[in-house]
Amino acid sequence: MVYICGDATGDGLVNIFDVTLVISYLYLGGPPPDPLWVADVNYDSTINIFDITGLIGYLYLGGSDPNCP
Repeated sequence: MVYICGDATGDGLVNIFDVTLVISYLYLGGPPPDPLWVADVNYDSTINIFDITGLIGYLYLGGSDPNCP
């Protein structure tokens, strides 16, 4: 399987479902992304609000591509 940076749901696309999965994981006790590193889109070795804002910026505001390890 090929993993895509930012594709937290593992469906082969980076979209709003990835944002909601990361929010659910961080703040609502939802399941983690698998593998976990695909959600670290700003490559700072942690998954946090900055990864969520990075994904939103990429998807809707013309921001830079996710930069996973």
